[in-house]
Amino acid sequence: MADLNELIGNTGEFISKVLSALYKDKIDVSSLDIDHLCYRSNSDEEYEQLKSRLKKLAWRLDESEINSRLIGVYILKEPMRYMSREIYCLELCAPKKSADLSSGLEHLEFVIGEDFEDFMQKYPHVKFDQEDVYKSRNPGIKIRYDGFKVKFHHQALEDVVRKEKLLNGKKRIK
Repeated sequence: MADLNELIGNTGEFISKVLSALYKDKIDVSSLDIDHLCYRSNSDEEYEQLKSRLKKLAWRLDESEINSRLIGVYILKEPMRYMSREIYCLELCAPKKSADLSSGLEHLEFVIGEDFEDFMQKYPHVKFDQEDVYKSRNPGIKIRYDGFKVKFHHQALEDVVRKEKLLNGKKRIK
């Protein structure tokens, strides 16, 4: 997936960095699916350019305004590969108006099949951020590391978007 790496950075290096941080914290994610990676742009212009360039590599499943910024969800024509893992979903975020952040790979998300409380109890030494536990759209927990985040949800982002589209009667965006 050289074209994607040229576009958003070395995904394998990013995944390796995330998994190393989790390994150091003794968090076992070996049996969890990596749902998606998120790339955060630092300007509206970069966001629009990336959207345009992603047309060759992915189908846009959705684009919505969430927390006052556009977020696109893409299904890759060829998955990102990391060891035996394949990741088909990419989230592209426009910048938050209230934050001055650099562009780059921002977070990686896993789908867990257990209650958030049960998952966190397995790792009492880890400080989980629980601010998103009660969100109506894809609640989750996360860990903040220096320069990136790791999030844990009960549903894959693609499934959340497809379900919302069915409920709202939206058609697929191309």
